[in-house]
Amino acid sequence: MTVSVPLLVVSLTMARGLPTPPCAGMTTEVPAQMLAFVALAAAVTAAHCLCVVMLPQAYLGARR
Repeated sequence: MTVSVPLLVVSLTMARGLPTPPCAGMTTEVPAQMLAFVALAAAVTAAHCLCVVMLPQAYLGARR
């Protein structure tokens, strides 16, 4: 959780700000899509960590 939330914020910020320079052209579309994928993975990881922290008994019961 300590890593995934800041990673999510940084990836979303970079993915949003990357294609805005007027001279960027097509070279920023692929990195922006990769950053969006990293943001999605970080969001899923943060949600999983939050569920484990908030509901530890349910998580342990599901693993048995």
